[in-house]
Amino acid sequence: METGDLTAAAQIAAQIAAQMAAQMAARMAALRQGKIGWQEWRSHLPQVEPNLREADLRRTQLSGINLSTANLTKAYLTEATLIAALLSHATLTKANLYEANLTDADLSEAILTDANLIGANLTRIDLKGRRYKAQI
Repeated sequence: METGDLTAAAQIAAQIAAQMAAQMAARMAALRQGKIGWQEWRSHLPQVEPNLREADLRRTQLSGINLSTANLTKAYLTEATLIAALLSHATLTKANLYEANLTDADLSEAILTDANLIGANLTRIDLKGRRYKAQI
């Protein structure tokens, strides 16, 4: 590769990184607005599987929110409130759900490999078809 090609490739990589950061910021802003803001965001992009990888959602109110199919790999959900949240088909690999409230949450078909569920409230959760090796 020529120097000009490397410079162009670096510029493209920087543009992609900036776009990804902007998209993550938009997703986080919608989540912080709560259930209604998130539903509005998802209604505009119904085909998108939300990428919330490594998102910091500690102590966030997410009751009743639809996070089905979301990628929450390594997400920080410590002490988050996820009462009746829809997490079906979500990827929660290595997610930290320490002391999260998951009462009545739908985790059917969710991937919970190496998730930290220590101290989490798992009252009446739906775990049909789930895949996990979690710390409970």
